[in-house]
Amino acid sequence: MADPDDGPQQESGRVTRRCIWSRELATAGLYLGLLVGVALLLPAGGANGAPSDLTFSGELQRVTADSIAIREADGIIIEAQNTASDGDLSPKSLSERYAVGDQVEITCARIVGVYSAQLDRRLYLRLQALRFLRAPSEEERRKALASKAWRYGANLLQRDASVLLRRASPGQPLPGEASPGGPRPATAPNELSAEPTTEWPARAALTLLPDGRLALSTEPTPEWPARLEHIRSHILAYAAELPNFVADEVAKRYVSGPSQPPHWRLVDTIKSEITVHGGRVSRAHITVSGKPWNSPYGAIPGSLLWGEGFGSQLPCLFAPGSPTVFEPGAPVNEGGKLLSVVRFSSPPDECEFVWTTYQQFYPSRMGRIWLTEPEEDVVRLEMESLAFPSAFALSAFEKGVSWGIVKIGGGAHLLPVLAEITSRDSHGGMTLTRSEYKNHRHFEVASHVTFQ
Repeated sequence: MADPDDGPQQESGRVTRRCIWSRELATAGLYLGLLVGVALLLPAGGANGAPSDLTFSGELQRVTADSIAIREADGIIIEAQNTASDGDLSPKSLSERYAVGDQVEITCARIVGVYSAQLDRRLYLRLQALRFLRAPSEEERRKALASKAWRYGANLLQRDASVLLRRASPGQPLPGEASPGGPRPATAPNELSAEPTTEWPARAALTLLPDGRLALSTEPTPEWPARLEHIRSHILAYAAELPNFVADEVAKRYVSGPSQPPHWRLVDTIKSEITVHGGRVSRAHITVSGKPWNSPYGAIPGSLLWGEGFGSQLPCLFAPGSPTVFEPGAPVNEGGKLLSVVRFSSPPDECEFVWTTYQQFYPSRMGRIWLTEPEEDVVRLEMESLAFPSAFALSAFEKGVSWGIVKIGGGAHLLPVLAEITSRDSHGGMTLTRSEYKNHRHFEVASHVTFQ
């Protein structure tokens, strides 16, 4: 075990103070990063291992210039590198012959993590073969198109299968045809007649009981809808007006075995200059444990990397039409100041995915948003996901972010100052990444920072 000074327990009371939703993780110290796309990179095969033949079947979700992704029946997305430059497996051929939702089977081989420029992360499988199983029913196509996965990255696949019918040449079979000019199957791709819709059950809010259990609550107060709309508009305006800035990011990554409380061991420290411009994040001048890292940030091996913009989940959670459920929570006292609390619960396939080597999943999540009174400014967001498919490598995942007033030039801005992500695998092992943001400054087109 590492020296105690290496552990996050010595750095912040927030890290070990509480876990608001799960008694099993009550001492883990979780409040986490708020950025879209979070990765826990486990050894190839994941905690539960991959099928020995590395064959997966499901709905086709995404084809990029260097990868392919399908979604299995349990919602797990399998992604693999695609190195074919010609032939039936080439991205061009796949995009011309298939559409989102087509039912396929892929066979893959394990590889050492290879960086994908299209996805800005490492891939741990390589596509070996693809077999068309059948065209989906209209209901299956709608379900596939309700997924966020096909919208992620530069997807080459057609959304509307009818486009394939118009583009196909007489000499080339469509998926499901035995041979050129052969009979078409009865289950030809369906043309959509309406926009895709999600199919989640009726929404209900969650209440945290004194004993730590969750219960459904269906008793909104008369004042709540109007206040929620005020909070919604304020948060969406804040996200839209987020200033462009540069800050110094220091991220420390820890691991722990299946112990309670966790015995954190420092793995490495990643330092970078992070730029937020137009809501997008980029990193430069990266070092890993003091050594320069000259490859993209997404190519760093290890656990818990993330991309995208600060606060990017806020507009997703509060977007009009979002299935996220909100209800007021009990106020909290933070540093002598009373803060209001909004509890929320969001169904699967919303806002953010988690990935582990070659697996991805959009879990349901619940959490709290802490707001100042009466300004309704966000000062902290906490969320947790505990419902993962049994085949997924994770069993629990938590994240959160804390905001603070920082000075940039002559003005003061509310910006993230601390982010944390914690996860637990199916064997109880845990990872923690804790990032601090300091020296916020104006974004300039020409940077004069000297790397040392």
